[in-house]
Amino acid sequence: MSGLGYQKSDKSKLHPGYSSWGAERRSDGWASSMKSPLAFLTLVILISPAVAEKGDREFFCEAEATAGIGTNGGDKWTGAAFDSSSSKFVLKLAYVDNSIRTTWDKKLESITEYKVLVRPKDSERAFSCGQDSAPANTILGPDETFVCAFSPFEIKFNLQSRRYLQIFWGSFLDGDSSTNKSPYIQAGRCTRID
Repeated sequence: MSGLGYQKSDKSKLHPGYSSWGAERRSDGWASSMKSPLAFLTLVILISPAVAEKGDREFFCEAEATAGIGTNGGDKWTGAAFDSSSSKFVLKLAYVDNSIRTTWDKKLESITEYKVLVRPKDSERAFSCGQDSAPANTILGPDETFVCAFSPFEIKFNLQSRRYLQIFWGSFLDGDSSTNKSPYIQAGRCTRID
């Protein structure tokens, strides 16, 4: 096997019951024995999509608490608590693909891509995650967190903890003091329903 860069091992140094098959070493020092396939298999397992759950996923989410700022019809903004009992929605993740990417610090990371929809309870209209009119695939990393943005809302989900934070930007920055556009932040939990 000299043409392949292998060196024959000294069979006299092998254990009597040990087969010499695969015991050669390449000239670059890498074993051509079972160690290489085992190392390769270990690498594949480590970087394979561990978080990736192939297939669609669906969750029912409901608010636990909502707070923000409001005006009570005047011009002065103050802290306020909101009734969040009617804030319920369905989160649907349609599986697209699994892949591996390199992070900013040059580590390999398993990611899963989904098309994500948020549909308010008792509504036929669903909102696609993405920036306004440019829906894109949503990427979930190993921690299964992602942000879903559709103006004027932004929702950050953590599917491992089954929690979310929703921000409604409202009208404070616009100078509009109408009470139905009061900015708020909402915390809630999601339960898997599929």
